[in-house]
Amino acid sequence: MQKGPSPSTLRHRLRTAERSAESARSRCRDLSESLKVSRDHGELAELGAALAAAESELSAAEEAWLAIAEEIELRGLEV
Repeated sequence: MQKGPSPSTLRHRLRTAERSAESARSRCRDLSESLKVSRDHGELAELGAALAAAESELSAAEEAWLAIAEEIELRGLEV
């Protein structure tokens, strides 16, 4: 008897985590670039907070991806 999500569900979750990570990574790049050119202190504070949030999202997405990838590997599934 199979325990946990089906192989197709795991693959779907892995792809979703990959897309989430790439989206957050892209936001981090964009915000970092904006921080380089901004001279307004208020805007810098907003951009810094937004970058911290995007980095947190990226970290969560990467952790989710690693957990899913580990389960796929432990179950001997192919992606």
